Amino acid sequence: DLNPRFLEELAETNITVRHHDILNDELEDAHYDLVHCRFLLMHLSQPQRAAERMANAVRHGGWLCLEESDYRATRAADSSHPLAVHFTKKMRLAFDVLRTDGIMDPYFGCGVRGLVEGLDFADVGHDGATWINRGGEIGARFLQMGFALGRETWIATGVLSEKDYAALERL
Repeated sequence: DLNPRFLEELAETNITVRHHDILNDELEDAHYDLVHCRFLLMHLSQPQRAAERMANAVRHGGWLCLEESDYRATRAADSSHPLAVHFTKKMRLAFDVLRTDGIMDPYFGCGVRGLVEGLDFADVGHDGATWINRGGEIGARFLQMGFALGRETWIATGVLSEKDYAALERL
């Protein structure tokens, strides 16, 4: 991880935490039984290169697990909420700006299977799930942390006003 601060206090003795840049730092070939990343590739300028490097690090018979999000279906779950339409439109615009400005690809998740199919693994699977979150729940807090990545760009480009951003944070 480039920023392993959340992993530093792991008590397990069979886990080694390394500060590592998957695009540039050396990685052992055919060394690991499991290589896993979560919500990483969508933030990288070269996700294909990162996936190839991770695949090369998997030992024969091992596993590569890539978990990514895809925000295409993001919308207000309760269409009767007075801000539902506003929220849905603003989120679509906000995600489009993140993608076009190269900050992250919020629609990356649906492409993971195709990416893995090109990596020469014997068995490939792909699952999807939908999160339904209310404000304050863990999933909503996760999204709120992610929103911080786009805040300045969204406000600078006029996609969201300070007031819009504050309202989305509250939701």
